[in-house]
Amino acid sequence: MFGLRNTSVSMNSIVQNTNGKKVLLISPWSSYRPVFFAQLSSLIRQGLIYYITPAHIETFHELIHDISHQIRTKNPSFGKNLNKIQDTGSAVDLGEALAKDLNALATSPIALFLDEIKPALFDNQAQAVSSLLDNLSDHVKLVFSSQLSSYEPWKSWLAKKSAVLLNVERRRHELNFTQDTTAKPHLEVFGFGSGTALIDGLEVTQWEGMLPRTLFFYLIDHPVASRDDIFGDFWPQPRITVKDATDIFHVTKHKVSEVLNKRLGTPNVIELTAYKQGVYIPSNRLVRYYDVAMFTDLLQHAEMNEADREMLLLRAIDLYKGPFLSALEAQWVVQRRHELNIMYSDALIELGRISNQRGDHHNALARFEEALVYRPEREDVHRSIIHILAQIGEPAKAKEHIAMLKATIYTPLGMSDSPEVPQVLDDHGLAVF
Repeated sequence: MFGLRNTSVSMNSIVQNTNGKKVLLISPWSSYRPVFFAQLSSLIRQGLIYYITPAHIETFHELIHDISHQIRTKNPSFGKNLNKIQDTGSAVDLGEALAKDLNALATSPIALFLDEIKPALFDNQAQAVSSLLDNLSDHVKLVFSSQLSSYEPWKSWLAKKSAVLLNVERRRHELNFTQDTTAKPHLEVFGFGSGTALIDGLEVTQWEGMLPRTLFFYLIDHPVASRDDIFGDFWPQPRITVKDATDIFHVTKHKVSEVLNKRLGTPNVIELTAYKQGVYIPSNRLVRYYDVAMFTDLLQHAEMNEADREMLLLRAIDLYKGPFLSALEAQWVVQRRHELNIMYSDALIELGRISNQRGDHHNALARFEEALVYRPEREDVHRSIIHILAQIGEPAKAKEHIAMLKATIYTPLGMSDSPEVPQVLDDHGLAVF
């Protein structure tokens, strides 16, 4: 985890690495995003315009209009050219108008950072993109970040040399964007749900057995692992000798590399790990994105950052697409799944409390109820639900929940009823039963 207090983010490193290009693509950078967000206000003062793509945006037209709307909330005079054409303009017209409006805003160098952009928004929009780029002044840069950065149209933009790919690296006290001079395969791993891996946008479907697939996810989820760690989780003694475990491990690890290289179609390019000082660490021959790593980083930074806590928690729970590696039942998977479920439920509970404090009772209720799916033993959450139900005028449902609380927690554990539970209904002038 990265400390935020002593880490700044360099806007200059964005501008200095453009090499005259107007489009910059950010490689997957899961571990660094929370640091970036923590320094966002400083970057905005330096000339960065940050835009995160809402989930409901589905077309290029919607994207351009929403970008204009978001910029206008901070700069009311923005959008004169876009306003002239509004809904009547073609995609090409919109691209040109957005460029002119950005130029008018750029009294000094600016960068429009489009985060979580969907590559599909640019499908069949080559002319519109050309219109946008051709009309941008040298003072304006467009920065695109996407989890699936290996998909089109990014690759075609790089091939045409109309864009430059930036990596993200953390130096001692600064987060920098640096030009990627050597093309590296992009590995995107999604551990939530059944488990998916993509190499340069191509899903890996042929693992040649369960063991290579399981070891792959283990090495992804354990960025620093010793042989003792690995052998203990896969081939514990005395069921198998160390020599036999070593042989099986090396054969399986080699098989993982073969599977990835075969999917990429270029043999001997990919090595998932490097062995240094007695531990296996991520290889520098790959650019990685891992949803679980981003999830845990966001939660850690949400805990330290009260001002942006809700935003960070919402981004974290959006990554949770189901229990961790739901198709696998290895002991280490089950344990990790349990840990992540607790993290997810705790995030839901905190979001429920935040919503409840500002009077958004229905949203709070939904958060608390979902949290109980993973943490049914949380009596405090049950009490919060009962309180909200009584508060929003649902006494019958509140009483039903009290009965469920008794049946699932108090009676099985031989506990007496909490005096706070009936008091909740008394506070609202309602009889308990």
